Amino acid sequence: MYKEIIMNKILLQVVVQVLPLVWAAISPLLKDAIREGLNSLEAKAKETDNPLDDIAVKILRDILEL
Repeated sequence: MYKEIIMNKILLQVVVQVLPLVWAAISPLLKDAIREGLNSLEAKAKETDNPLDDIAVKILRDILEL
C-alpha cells in the first residue's frame, strides 16, 4: 500500500507539471472546448451538496491556470 501511495504522489506531481505545458501547446479551439467543459462542471458542482465537487473544479482550474 505504501508503494501505491508513493507512485500516486509521483504521478500526480508529473501531471501537475505537464498539464500546463500541454495547455500552452494546444490550439485555441481545443482550449475553448476545455473551458466550456470546465464551466459546465463548475455549474454542476454548484448544484450538489458535496463541497469536494467545488474543490475538484477549483483544482482543475488551478492546474490549467484558468
